[in-house]
Amino acid sequence: MGKILKLKIFEKYLRAKREEVDCGFFLHFGKTFVSFDEDFFFKGKKDSNNLATLMYFEDAVMRELNTIGSVPQTLISTGGLKIYTTLDINAQTVLEENINSNISSDNIQVSSVMMDPKDGSILALVGGKDFNVSQYNRAVQSKRQIGSTMKPFLYYAALENGFTSSTSFTSEETTFNFDNSNTYSPKNYNDTYGHSEGDKCLIIIAETLTNTITRNDDFVARYGGEEFAVVLPNTGEEGARMMAEKLLENVRNRNIPHENSSVAKYVTISIGVITGKVEHPHNKEDYIRHADTMLYESKRNGRDRYFFKGL
Repeated sequence: MGKILKLKIFEKYLRAKREEVDCGFFLHFGKTFVSFDEDFFFKGKKDSNNLATLMYFEDAVMRELNTIGSVPQTLISTGGLKIYTTLDINAQTVLEENINSNISSDNIQVSSVMMDPKDGSILALVGGKDFNVSQYNRAVQSKRQIGSTMKPFLYYAALENGFTSSTSFTSEETTFNFDNSNTYSPKNYNDTYGHSEGDKCLIIIAETLTNTITRNDDFVARYGGEEFAVVLPNTGEEGARMMAEKLLENVRNRNIPHENSSVAKYVTISIGVITGKVEHPHNKEDYIRHADTMLYESKRNGRDRYFFKGL
């Protein structure tokens, strides 16, 4: 997971003299980095809140803190630390409100983590619907994701059909046959590499697109099965064209193998670019429709390129 808190140590005997130890620790999940001669500043006002999920964030902080061997337990137990977290209280509030509005049943629990894609900071964390009711922090304590609960049934079916724990498969085009005479053929990666490799390819593409944009207001979202939307506020034609070229180049540079492609021996992307002003009389559906048209033109003209249209 991403980084969740920043930590600065104050030795007790120096605290009495109101002096600070000249070192700091940056705490990430799984890693600790030490930096010297750095000052930390905490600005803002203290507001009261009644969030039922806020303690899950604190619980995750304390669990991570206890895993750092370089931090003496005496400091943790005696309160000799000042902890600066990456918590965004507004994000935590929105996350809790959405959970409560969409999952009304008290018999259903939930976990969720909201991260900043720029640096991996954890902005909000929910380990259940109400910490006062259940202190089990599903965001950091659960060892099995919900979607994995079906795996024992898949493994059992495989064992029944003669497979063992050492049985392997070649990643290749495959058609699965079911008892009702239906078949299923994974259609990722031009039907060449199978479902698993197709998913890995999409993850690499998503990472590449996200790492290419640099401004805080820009964002990337998965729009369909193999489609992504890149939204660039306050960007004109020149900036949009430059970003399209950079996205094309960065995906090419990942050199993801695609042996059966008619375009290249590696994965490429096609882009449809649209720009327009907020006061223009077009709605969001118009922008999406024109972007789809430009995307089609990119594919029709050989792929691995972009087509542009201004509204």
